[in-house]
Amino acid sequence: MINRIKKEQLKARKGKDKFTASVLTALISEITTIGKNNGNRETTEQESIGVIKKFKKNVVETMKVVSDEEKKKELEKEISIYDNFLPQMMTENETSTAIEAIIVEMENPNMGLVMKELKTNYGSQLDMALASKLVKQKL
Repeated sequence: MINRIKKEQLKARKGKDKFTASVLTALISEITTIGKNNGNRETTEQESIGVIKKFKKNVVETMKVVSDEEKKKELEKEISIYDNFLPQMMTENETSTAIEAIIVEMENPNMGLVMKELKTNYGSQLDMALASKLVKQKL
């Protein structure tokens, strides 16, 4: 993941796209810091995706309070940059089907066990807030 981001950052720099290069530089910095702070190792794919999701969430929250149209367009561009690196998210129907399958397989399903299994099997493809809501409905 980090190599893909670095390639895109280099491409943006060569194309004189300062905004994209800046966004990706910040992303690279944060992702590499996680691995370095955790035993001076490479950052995992899951950790990288977690950082990208966090950055995207912050921008989405910022958009809610920004009224300037030009700034909103800039934030939308930033979100699209993050979306290029995030895996395709499961739809509500796919999430629901996965939850039902997990519940059927378990002897005594409970919220914690089902969520743990979902995270293990689907991790970065899953909207955890949606999954939590659906698990509560099904249990």
